[in-house]
Amino acid sequence: MPSTSFRPRGPEPDLVPRPRAAAVAAAFGALMTAELLFLAVMLVVGNSRLDRSGVVIVVLVLAAAAGTLMTLQGRRGGWLLLALAAIGALAAVGMLALILIALEAPGPLAVPALLAVGPLGCLALAPQRSVRRWAGLHPTRRPAGGRRGPAPSH
Repeated sequence: MPSTSFRPRGPEPDLVPRPRAAAVAAAFGALMTAELLFLAVMLVVGNSRLDRSGVVIVVLVLAAAAGTLMTLQGRRGGWLLLALAAIGALAAVGMLALILIALEAPGPLAVPALLAVGPLGCLALAPQRSVRRWAGLHPTRRPAGGRRGPAPSH
């Protein structure tokens, strides 16, 4: 009787276990994406047209979502995209804090502090060596075909 488990045909791929730091960085990336989505909704509700700040927040939301998925899947450059989106998100949260300070509203300053948790977690975990290796820099995760094109002559 044939086995009912699904097994891919062909040679077994080199599987490298996902490091815990990559999974936690992806979790912080998902949190950051939700926080940026919250900021985007706040901008759209207050202003029905899409201006420069709205476009920047939408681009940050898309970059954070893509970086989170790429880091979770171990795709090359995912950690870098996640870190860059975290830097942009921290800049947006910092601007929100400056606006609240300019309005002399010290009570709501807890909101930017809470919104900074996701980007700070991403910046702490995404550039770690284990996450960078998981994201395609480790030799066992390279494609079996090797380099494309001829080797450079020196």
